[in-house]
Amino acid sequence: MRTRVAAAVLLVAAPVVAALAGCDGSSGEERVASLPRVRVTSVPTTTAPAGVGAQCLTPQERPNTVRFSSRNGAELTAAVFGEGRRGVVLAHQSPGDLCDWAPYARELAKTGYQALSLDLNGNGGSTPSRGTPSDAQFDLDVAAAVGVLRGRGVEKIVLIGASLGGAAVVKAAAEVEPPVAGVISLSAPATTSGVDALAAARELDVPALFMAAENDPVAAQAAEEMHAAAPKQHARLEIYPGVSHGTALLNPEVEPKAQEIRALVAQFIGDHTA
Repeated sequence: MRTRVAAAVLLVAAPVVAALAGCDGSSGEERVASLPRVRVTSVPTTTAPAGVGAQCLTPQERPNTVRFSSRNGAELTAAVFGEGRRGVVLAHQSPGDLCDWAPYARELAKTGYQALSLDLNGNGGSTPSRGTPSDAQFDLDVAAAVGVLRGRGVEKIVLIGASLGGAAVVKAAAEVEPPVAGVISLSAPATTSGVDALAAARELDVPALFMAAENDPVAAQAAEEMHAAAPKQHARLEIYPGVSHGTALLNPEVEPKAQEIRALVAQFIGDHTA
């Protein structure tokens, strides 16, 4: 396993230019923000259509499926697990749906989190966005999911995504206001489906954890590039031996380091939602 932890530096963000003042220990360099900011407070929900999550949800969990709108024009579906004022948004890889994250969402719920597992637009019960498949604006789906949890009283939220979802959460973490508490990207590509996660990484103002398997070369290279691009503000890189991709990194049945990875993820979530 290779690990790199960036030194912490206080960043002061503004919509267009973020100036880093020398009095906080930073270098005084300027950051120019190019991503439009997405203000998210509360997103209303309705009950999801019957059948959403049918392959993985128990009869007790199905009443907790919700439907809500994304700013990209999609009508999204998700399942919410647990209660509390700390939350996690979980975005799946492709192909996939909310069932990819359901087992882990249950574990989060047991430890006091509200965990929202999302159907990204065009997947599961969610309709496609107005954009083409090459520009589906999956980051806006994640932003909408943040609004759902905030509407349910959640105060601190960490975003976690796998592969496609990993790219989406990195971009969402760079643009959502008020900011989320942190972001974890598992095996994300640098760019995919119109989501430029590498460019977004340069504008992150929240703690970020980039993870991939060493023999998953595209994902490992992208994780290293995003870590290098991110401002030196709690940015962390973890490259593990093997070939596991996305959610498989957390699966003890296929990933020998899964328990170690799970412990690191749990620590990250706990540290940044405490």
